[in-house]
Amino acid sequence: MYRIVRTKLFERSYKRLKQSGIKKDITNDLQAVIDILALGKSLATKYNDHKLTGQFEGYRECHVRSNLLLVYQIDQGNLLLILVDVGSHSYLFG
Repeated sequence: MYRIVRTKLFERSYKRLKQSGIKKDITNDLQAVIDILALGKSLATKYNDHKLTGQFEGYRECHVRSNLLLVYQIDQGNLLLILVDVGSHSYLFG
């Protein structure tokens, strides 16, 4: 099991999401994805989990919902799940 570490960027983005009036079921879906990752399990294919490239090499991204993405890193040496950022594709990469 991985220990969850939230970056300041993730905390700001998550707070912004909640203030935008995001529905509770979406935050529940996000938490479910985080829980699966923290257990070291693979995500179902519907989440489109994949490695990022270029300037984001070393990070992973998955689709919690069609336009809600989670960017994260797994540090296997220290057993950490690092939550880097969360938001829409245009917010994260636009």
